[in-house]
Amino acid sequence: MRKFQLIALVTIPLLTPFAKSQEEASGPAKEQARFHKLIGHWQGTGEFRLAPDAPASEWTTVATARSILGGHFVQEDVSIDFGAYAPNPFVMRNYYGYDKESKKWLMHSFNNMGGVSVSEVLWEEGKMLIGNSTTELGQLLIEHSIRTLEGDSYTMEIRRAVGSGESFVHSLGIFERQEVADASFAKDIPAFMPAAEQMSKLNNWVGSFRMEGWMIMSPAMPKMDIMATETMGMIFGGNALEIVLVGDPIPGVGSYEGRGAIAWSALDQCYKNIVLDSSGKATMMNANWVGNDFVVGTYKTEARLPVAIQTTVACDAKGEPKTVVEYRVTGNGEPVLSFQGKYVEKKD
Repeated sequence: MRKFQLIALVTIPLLTPFAKSQEEASGPAKEQARFHKLIGHWQGTGEFRLAPDAPASEWTTVATARSILGGHFVQEDVSIDFGAYAPNPFVMRNYYGYDKESKKWLMHSFNNMGGVSVSEVLWEEGKMLIGNSTTELGQLLIEHSIRTLEGDSYTMEIRRAVGSGESFVHSLGIFERQEVADASFAKDIPAFMPAAEQMSKLNNWVGSFRMEGWMIMSPAMPKMDIMATETMGMIFGGNALEIVLVGDPIPGVGSYEGRGAIAWSALDQCYKNIVLDSSGKATMMNANWVGNDFVVGTYKTEARLPVAIQTTVACDAKGEPKTVVEYRVTGNGEPVLSFQGKYVEKKD
């Protein structure tokens, strides 16, 4: 079977900031240490209710968290079993990291219900606070989680407000540290809700692939040849496409690793692409199909300058990628062709 490297979705946003980051301190920010309390294996119990006057139901959970990408991020996998309330567990993957550019603690998250988000994390006297605002069934939904970390245990309280209603305790539980990981994460995780139809268009991208191309870090610099290997696979019952990328060493720069996921956002009617790399960069990008092209766009800040990036993956009628180009606009400058690559067939 023919396989191709779909590197554009991770490499383009990651390679350029990675190369630039070599001019800065390459180690994790000291602020990242706040997330280290999450590292380990956990079991939890608690209860939840869907409305202020609804009866409470019990849940059990297992979680595991580890440091990844050279210590720049903590990856946390959480599986919540609602018993008779739901046939499959609700599973989420959270990436916690400190963003040196914005000087904020952030959580990038996706789950087996199709959700994908990025949230700011705040700290208050040993408590980890995260707030989210979204729309659910046509109503405003606001959630506020409070995690109180105390050594080998922590409590988690989630408050929720729907529409114009008052805030109520949606979920409350306690977690205890365990010596070994639960076996739940060693097997295929089913969907909590059926995957969106749009995710099936990514099925041709599953596999382990190679690519080759070049990039320019700035208009005044020469082209730099790059090659990498990327492995992609559907997880969470098809609700997300997970991406792991390892670049070949670049002379004078070194090698890097990137991770990410693509999921469909029903709320925004586009794909959401989370990308992280071993220089500590994390980005959430929007993407969608334009004819046979998969177009990824993002707007961010680098070195205090606004940067707009557009990546176009040209695909054939079957959805197999053929070529990729990236254009970047920095500050008030002109668009610059900063990356160009082609998909190379790899033999098993």
